[in-house]
Amino acid sequence: MRVVIIGGTGHVGTYLVPRLVQAGYEVINISRGRAVIWLTQHKVIEV
Repeated sequence: MRVVIIGGTGHVGTYLVPRLVQAGYEVINISRGRAVIWLTQHKVIEV
């Protein structure tokens, strides 16, 4: 399933996005800035 997260690099998004990816979701992040999200047992994703 695909989900779109607005503000995925903010405070809540940095916790939410990795958990959605680990649960098998395809995550599309819409954000003003750039950040690196660290995923446990997954590769690092730059958004």
